[in-house]
Amino acid sequence: MIPSCPLPPPAQENALSTQSWPIATAQRIQIALHYGDLAYSRGDIAGTVAKYREAAAGFVAGPLWGGTELDEELHLARILTQLHDRPTAQTLWRLYLRDTQAPGYGDQVRRLRTGKFDAFFAAMQREDGYYTGNHPADDGTAGAIARGAAAGARGDFVTAQRDFDEAIAGAVYSSAYATYAWGASAWALGDHANARRAWLCASDAGRDPMGDMAFNGAGNAAAVTMLLSFPSP
Repeated sequence: MIPSCPLPPPAQENALSTQSWPIATAQRIQIALHYGDLAYSRGDIAGTVAKYREAAAGFVAGPLWGGTELDEELHLARILTQLHDRPTAQTLWRLYLRDTQAPGYGDQVRRLRTGKFDAFFAAMQREDGYYTGNHPADDGTAGAIARGAAAGARGDFVTAQRDFDEAIAGAVYSSAYATYAWGASAWALGDHANARRAWLCASDAGRDPMGDMAFNGAGNAAAVTMLLSFPSP
């Protein structure tokens, strides 16, 4: 079962440093995030959301973003969703897809919409280069995703989900693609609520082992695309 993957506010334990952001807009975003975190620590949810919305508005008003700024967008969008401000999160997700260099997933959306699940997973098999970002520590995760994609292409979505569970459990660097794939298998099995929950987890999943590079990639972009295409009822 996919975990609930709770997040602290963006500037606490899972912080991504914005100290080096050079422009005034980025500094204003950083200040808004800081005060949003302080409000969160006091239990002031309304104040938290207000400050996080201010930070989101800074992203919207800013230039094309890249690198760790995109990671921060994903952090912020996910916690705003968990604080029940999905419209602002959707704005950030659209901004992320505008700025990221990850591949598009419109064809995969259409396959899920039309129930062509075997074709969905067959296409996933052709994306093996995106499974983990090619980090050697995640070779086992890549293998488990490949097995799951093959099972899904055969129409065996239960086995696919078990393989994706294994991929998530073994991930060291990035579980984003594995978690996105888990959500797709849940969708194919008719478990739409957990599919959306998995995609929310995948939208912000990843870890840079060196701590100084962006983690976002194809799995995050795929999950964001699904969240925008299959919003909660």
